Amino acid sequence: MRTTSKSWARLCVGLVSTAAFASIAWAEQPANTLTRAESVAGWKLLFDGKSTQGWRNYKKDKITEGWKVIDGAIVRDGNNAGDIITDKKYKYFELSLDYNISKGGNSGLMFHVTEDNPAPWHSGPEVQIQDNVDGHDPQKAGWLYQMFQPYPMRWAGETEIPDATRPPGEWNQLFLRISPRGCEVSMNGVVYYQFKLGDKRWDELVAKSKFSKFPGFGKAGEGYICLQDHGNLVSFRNIKIRELADDGGISSPVDGKLKLKPTLAFPKLKWENWVPVDEDGTVNRPRRTLELTYAPGDAKRLYVLDQGVSRWPKSFSISRIGSASGIVQGVTSKDCSDWRCIQSFKTTASSLSATPDPRRTSRSSRDSKSPRATSLRPIRIPKRS
Repeated sequence: MRTTSKSWARLCVGLVSTAAFASIAWAEQPANTLTRAESVAGWKLLFDGKSTQGWRNYKKDKITEGWKVIDGAIVRDGNNAGDIITDKKYKYFELSLDYNISKGGNSGLMFHVTEDNPAPWHSGPEVQIQDNVDGHDPQKAGWLYQMFQPYPMRWAGETEIPDATRPPGEWNQLFLRISPRGCEVSMNGVVYYQFKLGDKRWDELVAKSKFSKFPGFGKAGEGYICLQDHGNLVSFRNIKIRELADDGGISSPVDGKLKLKPTLAFPKLKWENWVPVDEDGTVNRPRRTLELTYAPGDAKRLYVLDQGVSRWPKSFSISRIGSASGIVQGVTSKDCSDWRCIQSFKTTASSLSATPDPRRTSRSSRDSKSPRATSLRPIRIPKRS
């Protein structure tokens, strides 16, 4: 990777991008395959490493002999190869591919290509592919041709346009995202630039480019993926795509249910002569019991820690249950900052004292400062910072 030492800052930023994670994940697996995680996340292969199935020449039904499959790569190696496009059109997507360019070579990756023009680049914007050292085009690899290019990160001390490409003969990973939420191009895990199709900045750059004379350039909204024949040897592999929803969202990776069966912690536990009641008298549904313990010195009394639904993310209540009278004693506690609330359960429970059934006590005794039976009250456990 030809970068200055200060360009590592850009690489660190790039590592948090989707492209970087994809680069890390795919680097250790066989070429032209999908991991289980990629499959359920919606990624699909556009090239199987064995045939040219799924590809054809621009405005043709088949692919020419100028494109061959060699050692698990689709290679432009022959005369009159021509530009090739996918069989299917794509609107919003993420695409990743590896390319290996020859010395001084040139090629390109286009998107939203339509077949109503003499050449694919009349409609489809092109991400440049070339040998950045010996290539002759001023538009470097990874640049959106005559539109967008990476820029120096001044805050990181960069003064030159970054170049994250590897030399001819080595594989480079190119990542492209086209989304209504924002588009992105990354090279070898380094984010080069971001843009939005059709916004003011886009229109201004098109007007200044050679594409301004093509009314439909970049306006199709969907189209074919295209690999360019520029007359030079170039190889592609690991061509993977993930389609995005119209809002740019990613489909859920959940493809089934886990074969798990819940088991009750206390399957034979039975509650008799009691119901959980809120402070306003509302009867609650049974709650999930988390822990039980006997009251010290009273084998007939039980304390329970249960989990219920409240306005907090997680709520717990500590209650004491009088087995004879059917009393539920609610206990409030100070806010807790962590799970030590649960750890202190037994300590709290052991400090409780017996309390008569409020239904059988006088108004004066209820108004006294002594403990009285109330509803189950949640102990608030705030979110961790």
